[in-house]
Amino acid sequence: MEGSASYPAHCHGTACIPSAFCRYLSVLSKEASLMRRLIFPVLLVTLLLPLSSRAQTVPEDAPSLMPLLLAGEVDAITDGVASGAWNDSNEGLLARALVDDDGLSAVDQMRRFATDKSISSELKTVAWFHLYGYWRLVDNRSEINNALAQVRTNPQLANTLFRGTIPAPMALTKAPAPSSSDSHTVQIGAFGSKVNAQRLADRQTKRGFTVDVVPIKSGGKTLYAVWVGRFDSSRDAASFGSKYYGTEGKDFRVVNR
Repeated sequence: MEGSASYPAHCHGTACIPSAFCRYLSVLSKEASLMRRLIFPVLLVTLLLPLSSRAQTVPEDAPSLMPLLLAGEVDAITDGVASGAWNDSNEGLLARALVDDDGLSAVDQMRRFATDKSISSELKTVAWFHLYGYWRLVDNRSEINNALAQVRTNPQLANTLFRGTIPAPMALTKAPAPSSSDSHTVQIGAFGSKVNAQRLADRQTKRGFTVDVVPIKSGGKTLYAVWVGRFDSSRDAASFGSKYYGTEGKDFRVVNR
């Protein structure tokens, strides 16, 4: 046919749309093809970069955490956390909990870590071991025995953590009978550092509670206990502790002032 135009592949004889518009679509098709060749590789790299960065959460030169944990190298662990040695890895989560100055916060972090099914059994055993130490400090025997049972599920590591002498479960004692002759208080923590104890005490003071930081002897060492309130009976003190700390999942104990 005289003067016939060359149409793109999508045109079919007399059913085709006007030839000028077809040529316009042909140009667009070539530009789109060029854009695909330029843009798709960029998009691919952009999508893959986050995956590669997540895969390298722990730097290659980061020290191994487990030997430091077993050796009790608190200073080295603290330095590692400060330098971001383990970043957001499971080792890093455990290390940050271990060096947390806030005892109650550390216990909460450790408890969540120890019950996380995605954590390795070795790291969970270490977490339970440190929870055992905290419950011993506040003399919560039910929690002591629970943590001890969890540590003992890994006999070899438990033997290393306890330096060859794994303790027996503690006998549960009955709650003290109510007394009106003595003054009682609620102990919510005990710290080797007076500064850390005072930090916790200040937070309770802001809640409107009467708080004291009191030095106590434990195992030949001086600890600083945080006491909240003054009550005429142990029953009143226990009721206060349950209302303001038990409902928050915090540990406490009733003691004589």
